[in-house]
Amino acid sequence: MTSPAALVHDVIYHIYNRGVNRENIFVEERNYTHFLNLYAKYIEPLADTYAYCLLRNHFHVLVRIKYEEEIQHPFGRVPVIQSEQLYRVVMYIHQNPQKHKFVEDFREWKYSSYGTLLSITPTCLHREQVMDWFNDRGEFESLHMDWISESESAGFAADDVD
Repeated sequence: MTSPAALVHDVIYHIYNRGVNRENIFVEERNYTHFLNLYAKYIEPLADTYAYCLLRNHFHVLVRIKYEEEIQHPFGRVPVIQSEQLYRVVMYIHQNPQKHKFVEDFREWKYSSYGTLLSITPTCLHREQVMDWFNDRGEFESLHMDWISESESAGFAADDVD
């Protein structure tokens, strides 16, 4: 992967990364919680989070950078420039556990924002904005059943971790 450009204020990005040599980064159940706690501490002050999925050896997040500052970290990122891509990226992120065969149905993966976005429990996710991209909850659920193909995801997940 090439060195990506610095993150830009007020741009939405699909960010993803994996373990070195494709090693697992979430070895134990508590690693997922630890990651989310660190994410809340260090990322939430800098970015609005729209969707996420944590898998054993990699993760995906969809964020909008809040502040203009130079951030150089070794993670893949693709700016999501076309608004019509936003809901497709959310679906792609949520479908990842099934794509990588961690579960037979992505809706079963508990380390994903899919269930949180459908719930009414308090969350730091920008649930209303995401639901606006899908029009409503019914469309959110229905469209998630349409599989995002490799060719379709190439525009927003070019160097994705497989």
